Amino acid sequence: MNPPIEITQPTRQFFPHADSLRALYESSFPASERADFDALIASVARGERLHFIATTNDDLVGFALLFPLRDTDAILLEYFAVASSQRGRGIGSEILQRVVGRLREPRAETGIILEVESDTEGDSAEHARRARRIAFYERNGARVIEHARNYRVPNLAGAGTLAMKLLWLPLRDHAPLPTDEQLRAHIRAIYTQAYELAADDPLVLTINES
Repeated sequence: MNPPIEITQPTRQFFPHADSLRALYESSFPASERADFDALIASVARGERLHFIATTNDDLVGFALLFPLRDTDAILLEYFAVASSQRGRGIGSEILQRVVGRLREPRAETGIILEVESDTEGDSAEHARRARRIAFYERNGARVIEHARNYRVPNLAGAGTLAMKLLWLPLRDHAPLPTDEQLRAHIRAIYTQAYELAADDPLVLTINES
């Protein structure tokens, strides 16, 4: 039996487990997908992002970082990670479901948008790893947004872009997948708010072409 997991939302003034959180963040995501850690924490402190940490016996075992997309009905799950020593035991699903539960009641958004590395790229091992990640989210209620098949994000470590799939995890019963118009609004918000891209950035300009 797994030890009980505690889910907490750090306050703006108190941010426990910062060193463990940084280590888990840097070990869980490649440099091409990592925003500056200190900038993310500062954003949480300003109330721009939501952050949940999962602990057992006061040891960090996972976290979720989310960005509410202004002027939309969606919230972006930017980062979700579970400690390597805890994977394969159902802990990731428990953390995700409990975070979703915490978001359902007090917030107005109807769903969570997730960015997941596309399983159409990479060698066979990488393809399988990415497919497993997508399957994990699907088991937990998310659906691939098929009409976002050409979605790409900035490479945060250098030039170029990365292929991603977008998934939708409802926060309301029977909340449908975004329509084409809603999806364009969500993607524009992700690019200009979460990634802070300029309105004339090539990625932003591709929205109306999709």
